Amino acid sequence: MSALEGLYRDHAVILRLLDALAARADALASADLPPDADVRADLAEVVGLVRSFADDAHHGKEEALLFPAMEAAGLPRDFGPTACMRHEHEQGRDLVRSMHAALAQLEAGADARAGFVAAARGFERLLRAHITKENEVLFPMAGRMLAPEALASLGRAFVESDARHLGAGGVDAVEARVARLEAPAAAGARP
Repeated sequence: MSALEGLYRDHAVILRLLDALAARADALASADLPPDADVRADLAEVVGLVRSFADDAHHGKEEALLFPAMEAAGLPRDFGPTACMRHEHEQGRDLVRSMHAALAQLEAGADARAGFVAAARGFERLLRAHITKENEVLFPMAGRMLAPEALASLGRAFVESDARHLGAGGVDAVEARVARLEAPAAAGARP
């Protein structure tokens, strides 16, 4: 799998994870009571996977490897496509922190459903638009501007990064976790 194919695959998994997050936010928004311990644990697992896979692993590869390679090939760092993507990554991190804060409030007995739902929906909208920009503009641009050797080197570096961030099983293991998280949402489970 090429470097860019790996990034596109990450995005496909992240979009499925966003579907799982959205289903839970919708169910939480329509619930009459604050979530019980099982539902809070499920929400924490989804948000944890968002952080560990979408941000730490995937955005980490982009920020540490892809963006610098594109900038070395001529893109400016302080403005333009990579600067915009970094800014959106930071916006996403703020929303993930808000989801974590709402989860902590829920664990403490506060009714923080509205805060969690707002952050989850904001994150979902942001990341869907972000992925579209990367899939339709940034990644094709990288494919045109980076030499085949640079893309091959990125591919090797991505494999090493995935091993470091995701451990055994890599993206396949994450995809299996996402499939498990989709099952309750697909069955219409509600908090």
